[in-house]
Amino acid sequence: MIELLKKSSHVGHTALAVANIRKYKEGGEFTSDIIFESDGLTNGFAFRTLQFPDSANEQWLTKTGFIADGTNEFTGLDSMNAFKSLDAENTDVYETAGG
Repeated sequence: MIELLKKSSHVGHTALAVANIRKYKEGGEFTSDIIFESDGLTNGFAFRTLQFPDSANEQWLTKTGFIADGTNEFTGLDSMNAFKSLDAENTDVYETAGG
C-alpha cells in the first residue's frame, strides 16, 4: 500500500482510501472518512476566506457565489450567473482581482 501512496497524484486522498480499505478488511461495519469534493471556479478562494475571516468577508464571499439568506440584496439568487446578470459591475472574485 505504501507503493500506492508513492504513485498517487493526490497523496491525501490515497491515504484516506488506504485507511478505509484497512477498516473494511477488519470486517464488520465501519465509518468511512472519505470526503466528496466538487470543484468550481472560486471554491478555493471561498474556502480560504471562510477559514481566515476578516471584516471584508461578505464582499468577497458574495463574489464567490456564497450568498447567505437574509443578509443582503442578493438573497434568493440561486447561482453566480444570476448574481452577475443583475449588473455588469457584479463580477466574480477572479474578475474583480483582474484575472
